[in-house]
Amino acid sequence: YNASEGAFVVSSVLNRQSSTGATAIFSANDNTAANLINCFYRASGSLGANIFANSISQLDQTQLGTTAANVVVNTGVAYKLNDSVSYANATVQTSDTSVTVPTLNQLQIGFTPTGAYLNGIVKSLRYWPQRILNAEGQAFSK
Repeated sequence: YNASEGAFVVSSVLNRQSSTGATAIFSANDNTAANLINCFYRASGSLGANIFANSISQLDQTQLGTTAANVVVNTGVAYKLNDSVSYANATVQTSDTSVTVPTLNQLQIGFTPTGAYLNGIVKSLRYWPQRILNAEGQAFSK
């Protein structure tokens, strides 16, 4: 694990949309919601990715597209200081050039410290210990 930069790409299927809020695909965190990097589904069916450091939003890309239940989606996030971006189904989002990377110590698959449990399947999760190129993230999230 590289604490200063990295990338995650995950393939997942949502069995049923939540009617109450977000459900996590994965969350790298410090067992709190104050410091995390994650990808998730919203109740509306939209996909999202965000980064929080010391409870301050560093990257908030919550409109990565929409999906329905029982559809495979590929999402991801690449990060390093002042250079982070998210991906969804081979689409690269706008890079954020003002990001502080949080201090993390665990990876939770299908849930978060706040209990946002995934009602679905994580088919695969890939991690790289460096900030991958946007073209790589686009290809890996196809």
